[in-house]
Amino acid sequence: MAGFTYKPELIGKLLQTYDDNYAIIYADTNKDPLVVPDSRYPLVGVRFDNVSNVVPEAWNYEGDCKERNYGHDIREVLKEDSSVRLNNLKLLSEALSSRKAINWEGSGFEGALSVESKLDNGSFILSFRGWKFETDGSNMNGLYILS
Repeated sequence: MAGFTYKPELIGKLLQTYDDNYAIIYADTNKDPLVVPDSRYPLVGVRFDNVSNVVPEAWNYEGDCKERNYGHDIREVLKEDSSVRLNNLKLLSEALSSRKAINWEGSGFEGALSVESKLDNGSFILSFRGWKFETDGSNMNGLYILS
């Protein structure tokens, strides 16, 4: 598999799989004295989607998963924009369920925005002084919930 090569600094980082899900490596069993090593698939962690499905997994140093399912292989480290988007989706969900306003620093909006609803496609409807727009959480650096 081309594209992914394990480095120790990737432990705990958000990674993307070929089936567009996510993975986090927690340990290299060949280097961790507390874990029995698996020389073929030494990287252990979890694979998960953007809903709530979390599955334990093991990979080799090239990112190939032990289950031999190509879609579960690690493709790359998640880019910062994608990490921001995922964090924003969580934040928008929390603001919607708690009915709290949000602020978006550097957006040009001067004041609080409301999270109106969540669409079936996972996007959110935000409103500001009667103006509404749809967002999937990307390109929204500086987003936070107002208390």
